[in-house]
Amino acid sequence: MYEYHGWVTVRETPTCDDEKDLEIKIHNINEYIHNLQWCNGILHLHAVNGEYQVVVSGLTNHKAQEANDLLYLYRYIAEEASGSYGLLHIWDDEDKSGFDNKFQVYVLVRGQVTLREDPYLSPCIPVIEDECL
Repeated sequence: MYEYHGWVTVRETPTCDDEKDLEIKIHNINEYIHNLQWCNGILHLHAVNGEYQVVVSGLTNHKAQEANDLLYLYRYIAEEASGSYGLLHIWDDEDKSGFDNKFQVYVLVRGQVTLREDPYLSPCIPVIEDECL
């Protein structure tokens, strides 16, 4: 199982300056999302109360190309709009690098995407569900 949930608030820069090029950056991000031809789960960019947000959520049987696409999208947003911030939570129960029982949390802030430990839902067994015997 490959589960993912994330959000990003899109901002042009981390400064208090007027975001004069934000609409161009929003257009570029929307174009990037469109070109992914996303067909699994939810992925959309929308405006809420004058702020733009990207929302992503889904669950597939196995990790597929979408996993890489998500990380590339977050990195693209970090480069395109360095004031953006958000989180991406991933649980891959078939992960071979030690994350099979943990959520991976990617943090997007100030133009960087970094992997962090999840203190809330991990280890998935026993925090979320019981071990199957």
